[in-house]
Amino acid sequence: MDDLDEVRGAMGYERITLYGGSYGTNAALVYLRQHPDRVRAVVIKGVAPTDYKMPLAFSKGVQHAVDRLLDDCAADATCRQTFPQLKQEFLGVLNRLDKSPASFDVTNPISGQAQHITMTRASFMDNLRVMLYVPELTSMLPLIIHSAYENDYIPFATYAFAVVRGIDMQLARGMQFSVICSEHVPFITDADIARETKGTYYGDARVADFRRACAVWPSIKAPASFLDPVKSDVPVLMVSGDIDPVTPPAYAASAARSLPNSRQIIIRNGTHLTGSDCIDSLVAQFISKGTAAGLDFSCADAIKRPPFTFQYPVEFKRPASK
Repeated sequence: MDDLDEVRGAMGYERITLYGGSYGTNAALVYLRQHPDRVRAVVIKGVAPTDYKMPLAFSKGVQHAVDRLLDDCAADATCRQTFPQLKQEFLGVLNRLDKSPASFDVTNPISGQAQHITMTRASFMDNLRVMLYVPELTSMLPLIIHSAYENDYIPFATYAFAVVRGIDMQLARGMQFSVICSEHVPFITDADIARETKGTYYGDARVADFRRACAVWPSIKAPASFLDPVKSDVPVLMVSGDIDPVTPPAYAASAARSLPNSRQIIIRNGTHLTGSDCIDSLVAQFISKGTAAGLDFSCADAIKRPPFTFQYPVEFKRPASK
């Protein structure tokens, strides 16, 4: 963030408005702490404050997002009638994968080639987490879960391939490890893991993966003060999705306690970085005015989960039978 401030100075700006999403919210808050006099206002969406410990937060976030998905299906007459045992089917898939990984062939939609997959419970849940980011895809998840229960994992794998590929193309994995292994993983204790992951669908496998990776990845340990809350009177607009599996609203609410001029919008049916004309308009107004005072946030209450889909929109490319 000191580098970013050098860029600000080189461009001749006295003060800037910060706009960040996901990890960008963490970066924006650190910049605000290190260069408070250079910030006019802050917009952060999918808030990960300075005491956020990735990937520890995933377990409870995924738990809430999946439970809401199952509850919303049960509350929808057509979804309930089509998948009357959806929660039992979901738990059945997890129990089956606990006993033995699934093994199947699928056509990789990126390469177009057949690929053999061995999928554990941990990989199933981690790919499901990423799929929960995409509102349009969550509408198909009851159908995808039902297919998996019937031992057809091809729809799950096909969509997971596409979503994970899209995210990978946006991330510099080396930089990601450098950040997480310096500012997150060193602060995760065994007690944290037991408290935050016990009894969850997601479990502790992802935290263990990152611990193993960080044991060999070059990094430095940030000082303990890095976790301290950011304190500032600068206007801050926070946008949170209630069914966000990785940065649920509680994190923004916690950060807001030391940001007296902050305002949090919670989108009841929003996931990670949910976009809409309503949110775009509110962000534009906030940036223009430099304050949340007088803004009408009621349009956020009208944002709905996309309706559930009960058939796949395309025919899956299935590998030829051997």
